[in-house]
Amino acid sequence: MASVPTKILLVDDDPDIQEILQICLKQWGFESAIASNGNEGALLADSFHPDIILSDVMMPDMSGIELLRSLQANGSSRPVILMTGYSTVDMAVEAMKQGARDFLTKPLDYTKLKSVLDAAQKDLKARKQSKKLSSQLTRSGCRPLVGATKVMKDLDTLIRSVAHSDASALIWGESGTGKEVVARCLHDLGKRAAGPFIAVNMAAIPKELIESELFGHAKGAFTGATDERPGCFELANEGTLFLDEIAEMPVDLQTRLLRVLEDGKIRRLGSSEEFTVNVRIIAATNQMPQLAMENGRLREDLYFRLNVISFVLPPLRDRKDDIPLLIQHFIEELNQKHGLSIEAVRDDAMRLLKRYSWPGNVRELKNAIERSAIVARGSSWIESHDLPPYIQNPSKEDFFVLPPDVPTARVQKELLLKALDKAGQNKAEAAKELGLDVRTLSNMLKAFGAKG
Repeated sequence: MASVPTKILLVDDDPDIQEILQICLKQWGFESAIASNGNEGALLADSFHPDIILSDVMMPDMSGIELLRSLQANGSSRPVILMTGYSTVDMAVEAMKQGARDFLTKPLDYTKLKSVLDAAQKDLKARKQSKKLSSQLTRSGCRPLVGATKVMKDLDTLIRSVAHSDASALIWGESGTGKEVVARCLHDLGKRAAGPFIAVNMAAIPKELIESELFGHAKGAFTGATDERPGCFELANEGTLFLDEIAEMPVDLQTRLLRVLEDGKIRRLGSSEEFTVNVRIIAATNQMPQLAMENGRLREDLYFRLNVISFVLPPLRDRKDDIPLLIQHFIEELNQKHGLSIEAVRDDAMRLLKRYSWPGNVRELKNAIERSAIVARGSSWIESHDLPPYIQNPSKEDFFVLPPDVPTARVQKELLLKALDKAGQNKAEAAKELGLDVRTLSNMLKAFGAKG
């Protein structure tokens, strides 16, 4: 299907300029319409609906700058390029202040004019793509769960189908893939949405304080416990408790957690009083659960109790088609957060962003876009030179990086190969057994130098 040509409205009172420019615009692949003065141009803009306006400045009745103001007053955001044979620095400055995209002097440099028009056309294309992505975001599933790839649509469908359940859930994925986002979606779409959502990261709490953090403590339970304090289970009563990095919880406390999951009863540290809580538990880990169990980091009985409903989150390198949509989502957030007016990412910058491997996944992408948006402050675009240096010039090692939290590559490789042998070298079956998607399994085998 042929692309629709960009429409240009030419406003100039010189017939010779009209004739020459109309020929040039046609040769360059643009569709054009001509107006002989500003008033006529304003009327034609309403009927012709041009993408770009190319206007002389000095015209009878209405000047090019007055035409620019008139269009802006009507809410038009079309790029306006002004031309004049009577150029002064003050006039050029005024034109740019009023919002002109560019200011050209006559006699025209047609090579420069074509470059200016091509750049404007490129920006129009980027703006249309940005609007299309924004429209996709408004129609997307549980925000901020962002993605249009099949794996993300399937994830959204699964979340919606089980959100109203009280069953425990286990989310597995590399760091930065959005495990807490999924947990919040399950809470927000479920029958506990009006209740509290309490998130606690096991890896961020000193081991000696985890029990008190989860179950609370009585006054005098330990040195420094000057008052009684409710734990996360009590705070999450009638709601959801999200236990991130569950494999970092001490094994003896995993036993106690298992009992709470069975009978719903807790007892504060240093207290003999036991009481019941009504909490849905959602746990997450960035370690492969089977490997965590083999290493003694995760109790097998707790795994099966938590894994009533399971979610496997793909790394960003396995869903790079979602990168433009994620970037648009972050740009909209950052414009509000920092008072910016970023419209989109330039094509060359997008190519670099899609080429990078994103070992830190969606979290790393968000941080990179925030840094780039701040560097580009005052501009409408994120350019390639605004990106972090490591994305502009990635090393070869960046194109596939194993999660930094994998305990030992050797053990993991053996586990993958064992699963493949058990599945008769069927990658789909082995991936299912390990709680991975097939592409991630293939990438990991490749990284280990295993044929698989």
